[in-house]
Amino acid sequence: MKTAPSISFCLILLLLALFPSCARVNHLMKAKPTTPGPDFLDFRVTPDNQSARSPFHYAAYTTDQTTLRIASHRRRICIAPVLTQALRPISKKLASAEYGALRPQQTREIAHALRTEFARALTANPGAPYQLALRPGKDTLVLQLNLIELDPTSAKGNVAKTVVKYTVGPIASIGVGFFTGGRIAIEGRLREGSTGATLFQFADREKDKATIYSARDYMALGHSTRTIREWAQQLSTFLRTSGPVKDSFFLTPLVY
Repeated sequence: MKTAPSISFCLILLLLALFPSCARVNHLMKAKPTTPGPDFLDFRVTPDNQSARSPFHYAAYTTDQTTLRIASHRRRICIAPVLTQALRPISKKLASAEYGALRPQQTREIAHALRTEFARALTANPGAPYQLALRPGKDTLVLQLNLIELDPTSAKGNVAKTVVKYTVGPIASIGVGFFTGGRIAIEGRLREGSTGATLFQFADREKDKATIYSARDYMALGHSTRTIREWAQQLSTFLRTSGPVKDSFFLTPLVY
């Protein structure tokens, strides 16, 4: 008898995924934009807003033709060390109590993941648009990333959420998930190496995906590292194409 609500819940989620207006549902369920960090993005230098075709909350190019022309000939890219000075405190009490002492370690881990995954997507994966440069130079582009939010997933809270799901019901567990879910937000800018001019800027925020069951629900940074891989591949696709790039879906069937 206790499995019936879970089966019903799965069917509801599958119907949402297949519903013709799932893009609208996805928009409603995804994380909302966050406040920009201080002294990183300069919206004045990238007035060509292309957020509508991007999977990010904000994406825009410069309109300076000289910068665009020079950048179009660049085939090498340097991924700069990730900035973390503007990282905000953990916003949720459960995660703060659970991981507050691990904040420096987790910040370093996520900064390393950001640099590694963006380098892989932009220079090593099939179809990657660039070759990796180990340091900035006159013949390179430079990608700078700024980590501004990192709320780990509360593993202990999600254990309680699982208990509620199978004893009270899946709908009740959604309320618990509001307090246990994590989120991550970054900003990025792509600069031309010889002049330092900004070519492109983007920003996005994601929260833990809805899951039926996932090991990532019981890992502090499991959802965040998955999001980073998605961001990196989305940026790689966006930079080498002119058409729309789809956002990831708010629900995932993946168990890891």
